[in-house]
Amino acid sequence: MVLFTASSQTKAESLNEAWSIALSVDNRREASRYQTEAARWQHTAARRAYSPKLTNVTSYNFLSDSPALKTSIPGVPLPSFATPVAQDEFAVTSTMVTMPLYTGGQIKYAVDAAASQISAEEHGKTQATLDIKIDVVTAYTWGGERSRKTGLALFWTICSIDGRFCGPDTAVRS
Repeated sequence: MVLFTASSQTKAESLNEAWSIALSVDNRREASRYQTEAARWQHTAARRAYSPKLTNVTSYNFLSDSPALKTSIPGVPLPSFATPVAQDEFAVTSTMVTMPLYTGGQIKYAVDAAASQISAEEHGKTQATLDIKIDVVTAYTWGGERSRKTGLALFWTICSIDGRFCGPDTAVRS
């Protein structure tokens, strides 16, 4: 008789491993990256308002009768006559270039606002990363296996690493 025994060793992950796992799984950073990219496109669109714009309008017309010049001279005993001046089918096109000369700062302020939005969204990505990390720290330190004393020590350490002021029973403040 052969007896097989399997020893399953379970190892709790370290805080750094927990952070790596959480950062790779949580979608908040990816969403923040997309918001930053959208802000960059808004900035590009705002800068394009300085550029000239080309507008072209073309139409093709069908008339029931050919345009003609009809004349009759009153008092002259000649019959009236009509001279065709165009065909009954023709195309009309119009091309126009417009460029803003003076907008009262409207374009400049739109570009500045879009640049500020990029900066805010980039800080939002950092904020998302810190939020994920603090969620992991909270779960890691306040879990059932950790004592309150160990949890507080790790909590204070993490807050000082991230450069934020934290208290054990207070909200995290920037």
